[in-house]
Amino acid sequence: MDEEIVYAVERACIRVLTQYFFHVDRHDFEAAVAYLLPDVIRNVDGDCLLGRDGVLATMHAFIDDLSMRHMICNVMATVIDADHASLTYNLAVYCHKDVDVADGTAAIVGIDHICDQVDKFVKMEEGWRIAQRDITTVLQDTTAVPTPAVD
Repeated sequence: MDEEIVYAVERACIRVLTQYFFHVDRHDFEAAVAYLLPDVIRNVDGDCLLGRDGVLATMHAFIDDLSMRHMICNVMATVIDADHASLTYNLAVYCHKDVDVADGTAAIVGIDHICDQVDKFVKMEEGWRIAQRDITTVLQDTTAVPTPAVD
């Protein structure tokens, strides 16, 4: 495959991933899930959740009251063809209960959890979308915010 196409696909998928987490961190969950396919498959530590609506409901149920930031690192892209790709990466998540955040700041007590993630992307008419997300929690601070690993 042409190197320019590979680079363009990698950049497009990384852009979608970054925009997704930007919106999650700002509690704009509806904007975030727009980057998922309507029938997205989400596997978290062996539990499967199907569909954009299920992801949205999970966000409202588990992270509505959290101040969080997602740190994406060690991204490896695999371009299958011009319409399919995957990103494998590490995700470090910092969380605080909103009630613990005063004046927009909170002391950093450490990373809540770190996940290995693999996201599969498909190019649609409206742009690149996440079709499947496989999440494995590899490290978790059980003394931090008590919340399940949520993407």
